[in-house]
Amino acid sequence: MSYNNDFFRIGDKTSLKVGNHPIHESWWSRIYEYPWAIQFAKRGMVVADMGAGWMGRPFKDMLADVVETVHVVDVDKRILELPKKENIIYHKYDFTETMYDIAPKSCDLVYCISVLEDLEPKSIYFALAQFKELLKGDGKLIITTDVRYDHTKPLGKYSAINFSQFQLTVQALGFVNYGAVAPYEKDKAVFNEEFNLCCYHTVLIKQ
Repeated sequence: MSYNNDFFRIGDKTSLKVGNHPIHESWWSRIYEYPWAIQFAKRGMVVADMGAGWMGRPFKDMLADVVETVHVVDVDKRILELPKKENIIYHKYDFTETMYDIAPKSCDLVYCISVLEDLEPKSIYFALAQFKELLKGDGKLIITTDVRYDHTKPLGKYSAINFSQFQLTVQALGFVNYGAVAPYEKDKAVFNEEFNLCCYHTVLIKQ
């Protein structure tokens, strides 16, 4: 059975390329995240890529090859210096603190790929609340986030989200899971031993 809401598992689809855009093989989880996330993008959609990064992350370009408009948001002002593309609109924002000039209820999809694990719980709450405001009535919030794999061991150099707190925040904001939900077992999860991380993916809709 295929779950929308699960840890990436051994045997899930991977790719070193989406369209004409390579995914660097050293990005241990992105070879799972990008092929999974792009499947929800369809022709004619307006989408947002939150925390897209300014340093050559290709997901926004993958989206731009498919959808009508991509709003690309990052806190770093260098986002505004990236190569221009006809259907990409760049925004310099800290989405944990401020409202954007993207119209409310204008997005079919809002993506947040491997970003939330770097935020404090109150910032995650604010960000998810803002994302919710951008979604159309039937819009979807598509998230991936790193989770500690083995709680008996320390993390490596990268942070992890508090998974239980994240689930409570999602419920408090009135989101529900879209599609099948896994039992959250990590026995077959893909994980990075050096960082002690596995990666969770979820599709959320407004209740």
